[in-house]
Amino acid sequence: MSLRARAVPALAALLTVAAGLSVRSVLTGDLAKYGGDALYALLIFWLVLVVAPRTRGWVAALVAAGFSVTIELFQLTGVPAALGGTARSRAWCSAPRSMRRTCRSTSSARRWAGL
Repeated sequence: MSLRARAVPALAALLTVAAGLSVRSVLTGDLAKYGGDALYALLIFWLVLVVAPRTRGWVAALVAAGFSVTIELFQLTGVPAALGGTARSRAWCSAPRSMRRTCRSTSSARRWAGL
């Protein structure tokens, strides 16, 4: 496998990360949110081509779309919010004492981050 077959999508992935970071820092609201999501899906597309350079473009696009949809559906479960310490996890912390193990780890993570 030639180095170029992996280098081009790897460079495109780095440029996509740079674009995603700039979109989130420059834009606000829905445009930043959905623009970041679209760039995330594009990043997955490039990473599929880095890992498997002989993959056809449409197959890489399907893998990237499937992965992105899976992540978005997983976010609807509330598990990522509980692990990330957002508003939903604060509601989880008001759960009975036997279920508060996650709250302690989330609180210590917030203290460590200086929040």
